Amino acid sequence: MAINHGITITENPTSFNPPVEAKSGIPIIIGTAPVNLTATPADAYNQAILITSFEDAKTKIGHSTTYADYTICQAIDAYFSKHKVGPVIAINVLDPANDTTAVADAAVSIVINKAKISVEGILLASVVVNNQADDTVYDIDDDYTLSFDTDGYVVIKLVSGGQIETDTETALTVDYSKLDPSATTATEIIAGLALIDPIYQTIGEIPGIIIAPGWSHIPAVGQAMISECTSIGGLYNCTTVLDVDTSTVTAYTGVKSWKDSSLYNDSRAIVCWPMLNTADGTKYYFSAIQAALMASVDGANGGVPFAGPSNKSLNVAGAVLTSGTSVFLTITQANAVNADGVVTALKMSTWRSWGNYTGGFPEITDPKDMFIATRRMMDYIANTFIQIYFDKVDDPLNNRLIESIVDDENIRLNGFKALGQLAEARIEYRAADNTAENLASGKLTVRTFLSPYSPAQEIENIQEFDISGLTA
Repeated sequence: MAINHGITITENPTSFNPPVEAKSGIPIIIGTAPVNLTATPADAYNQAILITSFEDAKTKIGHSTTYADYTICQAIDAYFSKHKVGPVIAINVLDPANDTTAVADAAVSIVINKAKISVEGILLASVVVNNQADDTVYDIDDDYTLSFDTDGYVVIKLVSGGQIETDTETALTVDYSKLDPSATTATEIIAGLALIDPIYQTIGEIPGIIIAPGWSHIPAVGQAMISECTSIGGLYNCTTVLDVDTSTVTAYTGVKSWKDSSLYNDSRAIVCWPMLNTADGTKYYFSAIQAALMASVDGANGGVPFAGPSNKSLNVAGAVLTSGTSVFLTITQANAVNADGVVTALKMSTWRSWGNYTGGFPEITDPKDMFIATRRMMDYIANTFIQIYFDKVDDPLNNRLIESIVDDENIRLNGFKALGQLAEARIEYRAADNTAENLASGKLTVRTFLSPYSPAQEIENIQEFDISGLTA
């Protein structure tokens, strides 16, 4: 019987603080993920998957810092690491059965009974270890075992007593298949949007934001994302965060024309330019960080999206183009971008999201549609109304039903007013809307009146030299 006589030290992996829950802005993230790192890669393809933490993401869809290939991962990092907020719903459209590349006779070196294949995306079940010199094919478990290291590389560990002579052999050859993210196209991303419709029925969450970092700068994708924002599952509405193509738009003066030609001028679109980066040079699409910031602001306000993300810290080190060129805007230039209905990044002690307008501005000037916060608040009140009162559908249309809806909803709306989240909010039953014919056919109409607060985006201080102070 073994004993531990002395001192034993065991290290656990670094743990992250539990994310703040912000379901009002729960995102649907569509893109590609390193599903080869999961136990069953096929189960992570073309499925809407609820993710509640960074570790949960690693288990269910895998994680990689190669964001250009695995686009969902940058949003996972933005949510759970940079802004510490969740949950999220991921839809991976990278097919592990078909979007692959085969590699044969790749040489690997043995170092202290181990060999590493320093390539991302390898499907573990496809790995075959052999000796090309004598055509020996080694047996898994009997001669070696396979696992992934923290970088997502395959580690081949030799089994003591197996066929591989560790004293004499210094190299092996391997055959394998690896994921090919370049095989994924905009068509697959657009097709993946169809999985959003049944999300409330399958997962029980109402989509709040749709993002596809790495893809939403493609106009066909962005337009499809805008279309998906209304009547989700026949009931709910949300917003989408889109990117401007920074390989095409390299100066702030070109943002408006690109946005208009791409048809991103919709009130349910939040359009962002340029990209963002961290101190180590890692680039993120603005949409990934902006969406996470929005959820963070919501979480700090009890999950109610009455405040916008503008002038809040992005937790990044800079703004860049696709080429890596840094972008610095003066406040005058940043305001010009905002005037085009586009959110940008402004350096004021820290890098901040800058802009309150939806993509519908300046063509759309209705307050409920021109501001990000008011548009999202209108949707939030409507979506939660559906959730709360859906059980009353098909109840007898009598006075008790009408009074219960009107009274209960007014109590709920008064709560938003008391917390300073709405300036005015009430629901009314009007006889003129409910004719005898409508009531007889089973139709009840009520009216909700909302006054979300507009953002205080201009604060003016008028100064005057007071000569009386010198003569008093």
